[in-house]
This record gives sequence, C-alpha cells and structure tokens, in this order.
Amino acid sequence: MMTINKDIEAKILRYHFVEQWRVGTIASQLGIHHSVVDRVLSQAGLPKVEKSGSGLKKSGRVENRILLSVDMAYLFPLLSPGGASLALS
Repeated sequence: MMTINKDIEAKILRYHFVEQWRVGTIASQLGIHHSVVDRVLSQAGLPKVEKSGSGLKKSGRVENRILLSVDMAYLFPLLSPGGASLALS
C-alpha cells in the first residue's frame, strides 16, 4: 500500500467534513484514486457508506462533528480549543 503525505490527508478530511464534498469530487480535485479517499476517511473513523434498498446510510451530523474535532486536534495540535488564536510568547 502506498502512503500519501499529511498535506493531502488533511485536504481530504477538510474537503469531506468541512466542505461536505463527495469522495469522487475529492479524488478528482486532488488527482488521486477514489479508493485512496475512502481509505483516509476510513482510517479517520468514518464508517463506510453502505448501499441499501432505500438509499444510502450515513452517520449522523453530530458524529461527524466529533470525528472532525478529533481529526483536527490530531492534525493541528497547536491550534487552541476555541480555534480563535494561537498564544505565542
């Protein structure tokens, strides 16, 4: 399995959680295969979207916000919890 750099991983997570882009759109924008986007989202804890007879099953908005908070804290550890500013002294 080929690894991707943290910058691309951060973009995938931001495009998916913040911008609400679909997997195919993210893959096209970044010039990568859709399976790479699926893998990054899966490793971030997002459950795989399953097809059903009545459409798609997706996780709830609250769950997505929690996952986003955890992912952003991991990717950007220097940001303050409120996200307002950095305290540099």
